[in-house]
Amino acid sequence: MIPTIPLKYCDYHKPSKRMIVSSEYFAGSFPRDFFVESEKTGKVVRFTKIGPEDKLFNEDQWDGEQSIYRPQGDVPTVDHLVVVHHY
Repeated sequence: MIPTIPLKYCDYHKPSKRMIVSSEYFAGSFPRDFFVESEKTGKVVRFTKIGPEDKLFNEDQWDGEQSIYRPQGDVPTVDHLVVVHHY
């Protein structure tokens, strides 16, 4: 089952179109995919972990401290989402 988290758990940085959320909402892990649901609009967006083909990919995976995800579908206000430990 793919986890779903409420949008209110995410911080948004408008200039970079980046969202940030703590890994605590995923029991301290980095899932391959997850959904973010807006409690205001009901819209649900799937986020998928980036791979080596992505320009934001880091071979060291930030020493296990964060993981980057891209939204799937048409989401013009979000470029990527970062899941971090210790946020």
